[in-house]
Amino acid sequence: MDNQLIIKIILIVLFVVFGIALILPAVGARRLAIRRILLLLATLAAVVAIAFPELVNGLANLVGVGRGTDLVLYVLVVVFIGNSISNSIRPLTSLVIVTPFQVFLTESAARIL
Repeated sequence: MDNQLIIKIILIVLFVVFGIALILPAVGARRLAIRRILLLLATLAAVVAIAFPELVNGLANLVGVGRGTDLVLYVLVVVFIGNSISNSIRPLTSLVIVTPFQVFLTESAARIL
């Protein structure tokens, strides 16, 4: 069995999740809450990784990556791509959503002029 199989499966699953995230709607309180929880967990993981670097090395060995620094690099790439996907979706959804208040302001301005 390939000793890197675990990390390959983890990375493929994460990118499939990002692909699914492209399909789902990007607005709502639930999505914002999930983003905040993930940010809190990432911050906590960073603090633990800084305080106990041997845990990162152990986790890297567990998933089949040679060193902890390589695992950190993989995680940073996944986070960067996920953030890029998330930020590329946001402007598109904000263009589609027109609130009744925006319609009211537009119609009111047209009547005044």
